[in-house]
Amino acid sequence: MATDTKTNNKTVTPALLDESVEMRIGVDIPKPQIKIALVNIIGTSELIVHRFSEKSRKEIADKQAKKVKTARAKRNPNKEYEDSFYRVGDGGVCGWEKPKLWDSKTTGIKAIGLKKAMVNACRQVESIAMTEMRGMVFIPQEYLAVEDAEPYMRTDTVRLSKGATDLRYRPAYPVGWRITVPIQFDEDLISQEAVTHLLMRAGFGVGLCEHRPEKNGDNGTFEVSPVPPTQKQIDKIMKNIDLHTKSKSI
Repeated sequence: MATDTKTNNKTVTPALLDESVEMRIGVDIPKPQIKIALVNIIGTSELIVHRFSEKSRKEIADKQAKKVKTARAKRNPNKEYEDSFYRVGDGGVCGWEKPKLWDSKTTGIKAIGLKKAMVNACRQVESIAMTEMRGMVFIPQEYLAVEDAEPYMRTDTVRLSKGATDLRYRPAYPVGWRITVPIQFDEDLISQEAVTHLLMRAGFGVGLCEHRPEKNGDNGTFEVSPVPPTQKQIDKIMKNIDLHTKSKSI
């Protein structure tokens, strides 16, 4: 049975609690107009990815725990290369964590990296703050698949602390790589055209993954394709969004 609620020594019935926000606090808060834009981004430079492997995590954990160091094992470039991939499973989940959902071939990037690129691109415009943009757009997947490009092993010399150097063996997708991106946004706060323009700025001046312009590199740049996604691409990405939503609700 419904009971009355007391607020500020006044009795408020369930019926009054159900009244509009406008009647209770004097402000009308409209329902958000959530839309999803599907766009293809095309790589204008190589995309270099580098997943933090479990081996690297363990080495850091052992160092922090001050465990006795063991002799360094002989390096295996092919394994380091394979371990650096982001495996993309059904629903845009991590194929490393959920191997049963991975098809043994689909790889890509973390979706949050693309959102961060869009947020950081706000530095290039005065009309919107980065803090505002964080709550305006979302990518409803954890990982995004890279398509239309065959990755290869890239060997780079990197500088470590105290001036030491080392080699890194990482996957690189050649120019022309494509990612179909679902972008969820509130149309009351930002238009689809503005979302697209911000994505363009992110592709030109921020970039994705390793050696991107934001980090003084020139890789990971992209442009927004004028060609809309095909029906097959739309069906695939919407299926992934549906699977991702269901996995979060479990």
